Formats: sequence, structure tokens, C-alpha cells
Amino acid sequence: MTTRPLILVPALLFALTGCNDGVDAGGEPLQGGPAQVQGEVGCLGDCESEATAEPKPAEVAGIDRVDPKGAYGMGLTLTEFTAISTILADPQSFLDQKVLVRGEAVAVCTKMGCWVELKGDEPYQSLKVKVEDGEIVFPASCQGHEIVVEGVVQRLEYPVETHRKYLAAQAEQKGEAFDPETVTEPLVVWQLRGLGARIDS
Repeated sequence: MTTRPLILVPALLFALTGCNDGVDAGGEPLQGGPAQVQGEVGCLGDCESEATAEPKPAEVAGIDRVDPKGAYGMGLTLTEFTAISTILADPQSFLDQKVLVRGEAVAVCTKMGCWVELKGDEPYQSLKVKVEDGEIVFPASCQGHEIVVEGVVQRLEYPVETHRKYLAAQAEQKGEAFDPETVTEPLVVWQLRGLGARIDS
């Protein structure tokens, strides 16, 4: 079995450890999109480590906001949109570049509000937006709303062992056999580091 770095990572990875409450509007795992990748020691930067005292949802300002409409973060400076499908088709060419995207929120972190998953413009695509804890808090109520986000394209690489865990979980879900020794390459995930966002409807 030959493996290669992944661009689209199913949200099955939300179940590995840590902040694992990301599902689509129907409660099912997403079929595509960079999702939260966990390793042996917690959230690897996606959320606070499980070893620290993580605030309860009620303690995170804005997490329980009923109406998500409004501006978030640093505001928007770009005016030209880049399609999510365009970014995912050749993410390396967008590395470290600031882009403006939009899409329906199909999953959101309901613990810290520190990430949201945007539905792409092509089937089975999505793009994860990760923000610094506290700088932006995406409320749980934003799921199902269209969000405009400005941010920087990031490449994340996780060790072979994390890649094996992901593929093992995927195989288990499908009822297929899996040999972890066949996986010899790291797991690569592309996401957007969110700087500003807006929800109009």
C-alpha cells in the first residue's frame, strides 16, 4: 500500500482525542475536509491540551451566542474571494498567503469556538478554519450559516503514527482490514488560520 500526504482529511479525525465534537448538521462525520488532527499528547495546537484546565462552554465568552450574525476578529481587508476548491486543488501555491473565502459552516468547535469547518464549492470538500483561542470565538449557533473568512493558508504535518491512527480508524469504520506497517509517510493537512470573519445571514 502506497500512501501520500493528505490534503482532504475526513472529520473522522475529530474522534482521536481532545476537542472532538465536530460533526455535520446531521450528526454524521464529514466526507471531506481538513479536520482536527490529534496525536499522542492532546490537541497539537488545535485546542488546549487535555492536561490543562479547559474552560467549560459556559465560561467561554460568546460560545453560547444565539444569533451568530456580525463581525469577528480583525475584520476583513480583502475584497476578492478565492474558491475553496481552487485552494485545495493546489494548496502549496497558496502557502502562507492571505485569502478570502466563504462557505456554509458544517461543523464547529462547541468547547472553545476555536475552529469552524466550511463547506467547499465542490461536493465532498471542506476547509477548516482555525483561530487563536480567544481571538475569535465561533458560537455553536453559526453552524448552518454562511461565513466569510479572511486568513492565511497553513500546512500542518503530523507524524507517521498519527497517520496510522487515522487510517486505522477509517478502516474500522468501513469494516476493512488495515496493516499499520504499510503507512510510512506523515499526515499532511491544509487549513486556514483565521484572522477575521463575518456572518451576514
